[in-house]
Amino acid sequence: MIAFQSSPAAACLRRIRSVGVRVYFSSIRPVNSYSLPEKEGIVIFASTHRNGAVDGPVLEGLLPVPLLIAGKNLAKAPLLGLLLGDCITIYRHPASVAEQRQNIRQLKRAADAAIAGRQLVMFPEGTSSLGPGLQPIKRGVEYLVRWIRKKERARPVHIIPVGLHYGRGFEFRSRVEVVFGPAITVSEENRPPGQLTRQLAHAMARVAVIFPDRESQRRAELFADMVCALYPDQSHRAACLAYRDGMLSADLQGQFERFIKGRPRHGRPPVVTREPLSDLIRLALVSPVVLAAFILNLLPVLGAWLVAGKMADDDNVITLWRLLAGPPLLACQLLGYLILVCRLSPGGGLLFLVLYGGISWSGILLYDRWRRLWHGWMGMFYPDRKRIICLQEEIGQWLMAGAKQNL
Repeated sequence: MIAFQSSPAAACLRRIRSVGVRVYFSSIRPVNSYSLPEKEGIVIFASTHRNGAVDGPVLEGLLPVPLLIAGKNLAKAPLLGLLLGDCITIYRHPASVAEQRQNIRQLKRAADAAIAGRQLVMFPEGTSSLGPGLQPIKRGVEYLVRWIRKKERARPVHIIPVGLHYGRGFEFRSRVEVVFGPAITVSEENRPPGQLTRQLAHAMARVAVIFPDRESQRRAELFADMVCALYPDQSHRAACLAYRDGMLSADLQGQFERFIKGRPRHGRPPVVTREPLSDLIRLALVSPVVLAAFILNLLPVLGAWLVAGKMADDDNVITLWRLLAGPPLLACQLLGYLILVCRLSPGGGLLFLVLYGGISWSGILLYDRWRRLWHGWMGMFYPDRKRIICLQEEIGQWLMAGAKQNL
């Protein structure tokens, strides 16, 4: 029997997780497709760890037969176990000989699963962060490759570095961009200890978006937020890199930094609508649908927001707490709706569900547009509105002058 072969129940849960993350995030878009060397081999995806336990389900929807390797502290919680699915668990910081032995046993199981055809997904940093750089890369991948090579010498091991980029990872309907790097192929038997880990660290740095410090990250991300607010089809990741790499003129950079002075990273840069009348009409048309969807889902929306505000100790777990709190509250709300509808109108339950689902889904799809329209229109009341419009025009000219090809 193939190790960790997916059962119908596991496949169903995987589909539910995929739907959940695609509802929460506005898009999960691979920037490029991964490619393997011609020779068939065993595959391990080594990903940056940005947004807590949510990173696993995000990647799960992009890979054909993934098997996640997760921290034991996460998987032992019932709700987190459902979010992570069928995974192999290890101690992130083994505190005893028994825990070290348990990690070895689990890595051997992971090696068996990889040899049997599962694509392993690992997070070599061990812990997540939405901060400016990578955490230190641990040697788990190196140990795993050693176990695989001991059992399977005919086929090489291909390690594919993966970079996850969240536009605003702490916010509902954030965009996610996924970058796959060139595979690191391991076919030789003996390597100096630590060499593969160092090679992997360099490869992951190339697919990640890394800043020298938090202030540089704040400026670049706010610039990317403004670019995407003005031009929704642009890449948030590419705009961050353009700012970091000095692709802006000194004048445009100076103007922008004057506007974001003192503005927190979680804030939004000032934007003013470019078509006041038409945007006002669009806002009037979209707002009732978004408002109706919000009112119909008041319990899960407010409950998830309050739980995340109370429980999240950093911005990299805000999404996790919302996804843990929202679905159970949604189930309770639906049950309450069905009981109420069946008592008031025994034959109207199906009709209500259709209407409820249609309004809720429409509200989710329109939320991004509503938010852009709302912020743009609120910008009409800024005291320095004219200067903001000039800045927006400068950004548009910068894109048209050639930067757009890189975004």
